[in-house]
Amino acid sequence: MAAPQLSSEINKFALDLYENDEIVTCTDQIRIDKLRRGSNVITQDNCDRFRILIPYGGTTLQWEVLFNSNEPHFPPDIIFGDNEEDFEPNLEQMPSLHYWNPENGNSLTAVVKELLEQYKQYQFELVKNYSQKLEFELESVRQLDTLTSIEVYVHRDTQRLQQQANFLIKLPMDLARLPPFILNEHPGEYSITLFVSYEGQDGSTVTPKIFLSPSVEDAFGDTIIKYPSWNDGDKCLVSYILAVHHYFEGKVDEIIKSYEHRQSYIASFLSHFGTCVLEYDLESFKEISFLMEHDKFTLILTIEIGKDFPEEQPVFKMKSIYNIFNDEPYQAIDDRYPYSPRWSTNEMASRARSYLIAAIPQFKVASIKNRLYNPPGI
Repeated sequence: MAAPQLSSEINKFALDLYENDEIVTCTDQIRIDKLRRGSNVITQDNCDRFRILIPYGGTTLQWEVLFNSNEPHFPPDIIFGDNEEDFEPNLEQMPSLHYWNPENGNSLTAVVKELLEQYKQYQFELVKNYSQKLEFELESVRQLDTLTSIEVYVHRDTQRLQQQANFLIKLPMDLARLPPFILNEHPGEYSITLFVSYEGQDGSTVTPKIFLSPSVEDAFGDTIIKYPSWNDGDKCLVSYILAVHHYFEGKVDEIIKSYEHRQSYIASFLSHFGTCVLEYDLESFKEISFLMEHDKFTLILTIEIGKDFPEEQPVFKMKSIYNIFNDEPYQAIDDRYPYSPRWSTNEMASRARSYLIAAIPQFKVASIKNRLYNPPGI
């Protein structure tokens, strides 16, 4: 049996609602399911009812949209969820419903946007009735003019008693400062969402969580993330928001600083060994290779620069172009050369040059004799 489909007159509204980027909550976009028919006359494509799923405040709102396929030019009825029976939107504040245009596929999207704005205010009022503590938290957060978005949702039991209040806050993050190679490798939305749950009669039990968008998670993939603890500060939501924002700004600074250090390191080695460079990473500056010759012996030196540079010492990999070991070119790793993260990158390159004058002959002997390479001084 063919899958149910919306009638052509109604489908344009659902399609626009699903594809339109105007309605995006803190965590996701609207989804549509449960297509069905309100008429007893069954045809393959006369569905005129469906459910919209709206991620909101740590939960999912489930609203029913009821069109009439026999009169598709009329605006739909919308039925809210069981926990929202007392949500009564002010129809006077819904011009998109008053001036419903059946020819405009964006009409339903506009109505839902207006409903969500009123629903947000409705939830704000529920938070104020929860406790004075949460009312203070809400009003304090709303005074922050830097927030991208804030959603609150109050869970209530069957007696309409508040049991839990969720705050979902999208933090503004300017990741455009990150090195271009990171932004190019990880396109998409850069957002950090803070989820804080208050439980108990007065909201005294607080559980914070932090969610990174996939692009942000990938961008910070090479760094260790240790989120600020709620107990580190004064246990105030505004203070915690600022602490989280400051923490991630610091992470961005760390990534930029490491990138600039690697760039300077590569530049210094190009200055000292530029005539024998084979290739180097021009985007992330994590690797550079040289074709080096000493006393009629040639080898490839590859320097790998780790994510924690300059605290982490780069690794020298030497590979013979003549000798084979286990069916592969003879190679050795040297991480014993003189190094200090306090040196300038120019001094690092200068000292590496002096060190290699002694290291290459020992590598030559080890590769010819097919034995373990021991760095100079060992």
